[in-house]
Amino acid sequence: MAEGDRLVNDSFRSNGTAATNKSSMVPRAMPQVCEGEAGLRRIGVFMGGVADDYRRRLPYYWSDVVDGCHMKSVSSALFMFFATFFSTVALGVLIQDNTDKAIGTEEYLLMNSIAGMLHALLGCQPLLVLRPTGPITAIITTLHSLSSSFDLDFHQYLAATGIFVGLYMTLVAGFEMSRWIAHLTRYTHEIFAFFVCSIYIHDGVADIVKHFHVDTDEAFGKSIFLVMMACLTFTLSMFLNFAPSWNMFTPTIREFASDYAVTIAVFVTIGVSYMFGSHAEVDRVEMPDAIFTPTNETRSWLVDFTGAPFRLWPLAAASALPIVFFFYMDQNVSSLYTQLPSMRLVKGGSYYHSSFLCMGLFNVVSPSFGLPFVTGSLPHSPQFVKALTCREVAKTVDEDPQGGGCYVVDNRLAPFLMYLLIGIPVTIPSVLEKIPKACIDGILVYVGVAGLLDTQLWARVVCYLRPHAAFPSPFNELPMAVVHKYTTIQLLLLAVCWGVNLSPAALLFSVIVVSIVPFREHIVPMIFTDPEVLHVLDSEHAL
Repeated sequence: MAEGDRLVNDSFRSNGTAATNKSSMVPRAMPQVCEGEAGLRRIGVFMGGVADDYRRRLPYYWSDVVDGCHMKSVSSALFMFFATFFSTVALGVLIQDNTDKAIGTEEYLLMNSIAGMLHALLGCQPLLVLRPTGPITAIITTLHSLSSSFDLDFHQYLAATGIFVGLYMTLVAGFEMSRWIAHLTRYTHEIFAFFVCSIYIHDGVADIVKHFHVDTDEAFGKSIFLVMMACLTFTLSMFLNFAPSWNMFTPTIREFASDYAVTIAVFVTIGVSYMFGSHAEVDRVEMPDAIFTPTNETRSWLVDFTGAPFRLWPLAAASALPIVFFFYMDQNVSSLYTQLPSMRLVKGGSYYHSSFLCMGLFNVVSPSFGLPFVTGSLPHSPQFVKALTCREVAKTVDEDPQGGGCYVVDNRLAPFLMYLLIGIPVTIPSVLEKIPKACIDGILVYVGVAGLLDTQLWARVVCYLRPHAAFPSPFNELPMAVVHKYTTIQLLLLAVCWGVNLSPAALLFSVIVVSIVPFREHIVPMIFTDPEVLHVLDSEHAL
């Protein structure tokens, strides 16, 4: 639910900041994994998968520290800081508005920093990037609405839900259910990604439209100026995003402009807001006056359950179920793409169950302090691995088992440094208060649009307007009606997700997404009876 980002096969775009035309919200290739692979092999004992993860990773702990003493650790940490920071701020401002300041940017940055540093030190896969994502923002917004409907205290409801989320996630990790991620195909993941992108666009545009609910000419003029700043942020980000395709400047300059597209756009918009802001009042990001103070300064950090009604607990238990469905998909897909063989990570294989358990523990503790949930983030997780990849000749075969002269500086210090940098701005809130809120709308729309443009689903949607001969390969080799039918079914499922998301049962959107997996496995083959045609449509290598 979203700065652009360089991902698997140079793909998977955006929850974030730095973008390149090689990124994409959805990976160019949906990998096929086998339950027998390391990390997905069934152990058959409760918590056996978690124990197996740590058994395989612990022997590398000292090398995780020593290998961090490398210049790649510093450069990748700085890059990833800019690739995630502004998107986290944008989501923090959005949730602050959606919840009437019950939770906001302060909590988002703190949780992003604290959970990340702990996972960098204690997790089996430290390069998995954790953060409060766009879908988590939508989930918390829904919980806030439900708390009002059920006449519950929001923070008590959030904390109680977190307890059950953590319990369910612990059971998932304990019974090794993450190995079922092997059944996920590109078909499901693209619908999920498209849904997430469209939510970013919806939220950004809805906030822009909200500015025009005014009665005076002066207020209308202010709204026009805010829209212009949002458009400046969006347009400049998109322009710089495609810098690698320019015919001017050196490749290094073009790559830099693309990688830091949103960062550059934000600083330019801040400058414009101060140059012309004297003629119109500019709303800016709001932070608590004192450091390490909740957004709602009237509450304490630890949530007090005193006076909580009994109905809170069954409602929280029920609310946690669809949230865990979402975490199951988002967390495990993030882990999957971070640990593909093409990413060249060689320390002990892949890790799923331990990462899911860590998320469960974080999601028990964080809501108890009024902090948001966290999960693995796409595209940032595999992007981090890319940033730590050295393009020079590997020193040993172990570093580069696939050959090709590349190896990854796999370590714990780089992610720890990145998360530490994310937490530092909380101590200097005056810096964040320079950012115009209109910037946030521009970032949200950019994240969504940048993601949509590079999905295979979008490429097939565009085919509705193209002659058959202009279809991209390999779809031009299939009958036009078959391609359109396949796309239409995906769009109908997307519409169902949106229908649920806009209904009072908004939390159930994740259940709908998960149900697409058996739909793809059992129903779609009944519609497309030729296995070869279906293989092309759902191919790893299409586009």
